[in-house]
Amino acid sequence: MKKFVVVLSIILSAAFFFQSCLDHDFDEPPIVVNSIPFDANSTVLAVKALHQTGKFIKIDQELNLHAVVIADDKSGNFYKTLVVQDATAGIEIKINKTGLYTNFPIGMKVGLKCKGLTISDYEGTIQLGLGTYLDGSNERLSGIEDALLLNYLFAGPTGQAITPIELSIGALSKPYLSTLIKINNIEFSRADVGKTYADILGAKTWNLNLKDCGTQTLLLRTSNFASFGNVVVPSNNGSIVGVLSIFRTDLQLYIRDTSDVQFFNTPCGGGSGSGTLKSIQEIRALFTGAKTTIAEDYKIKAVVISDKDNKNINAQNMIVQDANAGIAVRFTAAHSYALGDEVEISLNGVELSEFNGLLQLNNVLASKVTKSASGKTVTAKSITLADLNANFEANESQLVKLTDVAISKSSGTTYSGTAKVTQGNESIDLFTSNSATFSGLNIPTKNANITAIVGQFTSKQLLLRGEYDVETSGGGGGGSNPVEAFEINFDGLANNATIALAGWTNQATVGARVWLAKLFSGNVYAQATAFNDTAPEAEMWLISPKVNGATPKLFSFESAKAFWVHDGMKVMISTNFDGSNIKAATWQTLPCTIAKQSDADNTFVPSGSIDLSAFSGTYHLAFVYNGTSASNTSTYRVDNIVLKNK
Repeated sequence: MKKFVVVLSIILSAAFFFQSCLDHDFDEPPIVVNSIPFDANSTVLAVKALHQTGKFIKIDQELNLHAVVIADDKSGNFYKTLVVQDATAGIEIKINKTGLYTNFPIGMKVGLKCKGLTISDYEGTIQLGLGTYLDGSNERLSGIEDALLLNYLFAGPTGQAITPIELSIGALSKPYLSTLIKINNIEFSRADVGKTYADILGAKTWNLNLKDCGTQTLLLRTSNFASFGNVVVPSNNGSIVGVLSIFRTDLQLYIRDTSDVQFFNTPCGGGSGSGTLKSIQEIRALFTGAKTTIAEDYKIKAVVISDKDNKNINAQNMIVQDANAGIAVRFTAAHSYALGDEVEISLNGVELSEFNGLLQLNNVLASKVTKSASGKTVTAKSITLADLNANFEANESQLVKLTDVAISKSSGTTYSGTAKVTQGNESIDLFTSNSATFSGLNIPTKNANITAIVGQFTSKQLLLRGEYDVETSGGGGGGSNPVEAFEINFDGLANNATIALAGWTNQATVGARVWLAKLFSGNVYAQATAFNDTAPEAEMWLISPKVNGATPKLFSFESAKAFWVHDGMKVMISTNFDGSNIKAATWQTLPCTIAKQSDADNTFVPSGSIDLSAFSGTYHLAFVYNGTSASNTSTYRVDNIVLKNK
């Protein structure tokens, strides 16, 4: 069911004068009037005083208000809602109509006749509506119907000045609910930098965390229907204006649009300040054998290659890697950075030291880190075990891939503890924490391809990020350890490179062409086409790792087309693919939105959220392209592939 969070507002403003009456025709937007046809005899605060928690109170008094619209539904972040305020308080008006902004835009002075309306609350937010309805067994406040609206709400002059109340996060409290407020010296939490205002692909409203330079935080809530929902939030510090609300005990802020967010200053702690950008290799070179503190104003930019969710490394640790090197980062407390997050770390004052042989940036404060993006991929370096052992320090804290290796233990059959990885005459420890989510899984009995982080703890060792790092069948997807989730956006892959991702199968079943990484306007995506193919026909498959469907999943992606002449792509699912023999498996086409002829070239189209709850076992997902070099030569592109728990 759809759940719409409603908002109330209060703001201080000047008193207004009134003039003569004017007839209204609600069906002809916009209404332009010079006056409201009645005087105010009450205030918003007095009306709100009639509210009784959990009750629906019909107003039987002649209470007439003048107020100013401080939030409308133009951006989609307020649904069937106007938020108005006078000099004393503000309140939300529920209205069963969209497009309210055409008649009652922000900054318009309005008159409100309250007699006959109903006042109630939703999880702490006081609302005005008209009557009630049943939502299952729950009584809810009804919005004012369109046909009755002009009996209660009257348009007045526009362009009324609105001055937000300036407050700190610590000063926010219930008396300021539903006011238009302004908070200075505020920013998004480092963990939320790089996210969008709302979860458009997942089609859900969500919260982001705002913080000051101390310990105070505030939730910013944005509807997935907001027109700015897919905008990436800024990484800097500044001021924000919004409507203060509450949901049960949680204070929340709603913005009208992104112009309410003015973040142009250096963030707290200087996470993306003016420091000199250095490579990780340059920072590692600063270590001469003894603990040192970096005194220079340096910073690094890298991608997180460790997976905190699978708990194979300490919660205070993460491993990051740039184009040529990697390094361990040790925080002062548990961090929130996920696999694939791109981060910028300010190094001034950070300790550079070794712990049991592993070089690390130690005692890093959360304020030193800025997240700039998510879903980045780092291609593992293909290496032999002999080369790795011979050049261990040069590969420390990097992602490597070893092929056709044996994994064994002197006792026990699970990953938990220390196993041996062997290739020819070479061997190395594979360590798995007993806290890792996959520690209880059995190690493979046959040779495997493994992707791992190179580490040290008194001796050389490898660390898996998750069970998905072990491939036990040729073609990369049929292994015995299914994945729970993934996010793929192909960033970091070279232009025209064959798509080669851990656990994924990229294979041609007709012709020789496969899916390639392509770069256009700074974005990397997967592409398939039969244009100028030397073979008469082409069929290419990009297949996910095996998925554990025991937990219901949601699947989404974006697609684009170019030079369309035919519908050449579909998305499929198989519950019996063995990781290598595509044609022997049974494949079912999934219902989803794929870029079509009418869509603009090179414009990515969301697939929608695909519910995979019907598939409760293990399965593989596949992007399949079919074409011919003679006529069916459409080009298809895929990006931002997401699989997550429902």
